[in-house]
Amino acid sequence: MIDVIDEVLMPSVSLFEMNYAISDEIWHLLSHFPYTLRYRIYAHWKGVMTQRHSLINVQRGKTLGMTRYVVKRLSKETVRMMGRQLGKLCHSHPTVVFDCLLNQIQTFENLIEPVVESIRFLSDLEFDVLSFCIIEHLASPDKQQLKASDGSLSPWLQSLATFVGTVFLKYNMELTGILQYVANQLRNGKSQLLEFKIWKGD
Repeated sequence: MIDVIDEVLMPSVSLFEMNYAISDEIWHLLSHFPYTLRYRIYAHWKGVMTQRHSLINVQRGKTLGMTRYVVKRLSKETVRMMGRQLGKLCHSHPTVVFDCLLNQIQTFENLIEPVVESIRFLSDLEFDVLSFCIIEHLASPDKQQLKASDGSLSPWLQSLATFVGTVFLKYNMELTGILQYVANQLRNGKSQLLEFKIWKGD
């Protein structure tokens, strides 16, 4: 069953443009597995399967271009209309959309609220993929979590913390993965993550 999901069903999602029903049906299968296995499947889908299949890679490029177009027009005034567009794009390539959104909110803090509001149209599968993408961004070896000057949290991490706190408070998303990540970091001596409050939405 896992091999079928990993090698057949997940890649097929990327070829069915904007199909909520398929996303929902696949979640009914994946929801029975632990988050560690689901995240492994998402990582394989995002990396290996996209690179292996040219049609999926082409679709990925189209999704990225359309996501950038939508994000440029995302604001408090356009959040409902643009949110529907982002939701449709997520149905086929959620990791592409989320990587773009997460990169933007880490750079432009004023986008956090519109992005949080815009993702109301996601399916349960896509919210789970968002959790996976958040952890990927937190664990990125290319970013310094602390400022070299004074040891405080870097701006990108502060913005991501605000986004995570807000989105987990607003939507019914599983906390297990993000809590385990923070616990692992604390176990490894990275006590600065005590400041990373998933409830930071006030």
